[in-house]
Amino acid sequence: MFMSVDLLGGVFNDLSLAFKDEFDIVAGVTYSLVVLLDGIVILCAFILNPLARRRRKRLAAAESAASTEAAEAPVDATGDLASDEPPEVSAAHPGSSDALHDKEKTAEVRCGEV
Repeated sequence: MFMSVDLLGGVFNDLSLAFKDEFDIVAGVTYSLVVLLDGIVILCAFILNPLARRRRKRLAAAESAASTEAAEAPVDATGDLASDEPPEVSAAHPGSSDALHDKEKTAEVRCGEV
């Protein structure tokens, strides 16, 4: 709204200079630049705002689809998301420190995926 009023102000100021006996060149250039630059801003708004609106809708739809897919993903008995990959099996003795280290790594991986 403001930009259109400002543009019209530049147009009417240019017209007022045209009807004067003596034309002020500096004022004419200034008012013409106001009209030109306001026109560029309004034109960009007409072009870029619909593009941004479409992009926001597309991102919202993709985000909605992703959250729907995550909500519908199967969950196994431990509460983790079920996957097609087999669980990691440690060849170390259950009481050894290697087995404990492997369990800690598996826990870190699960926390990093969430």
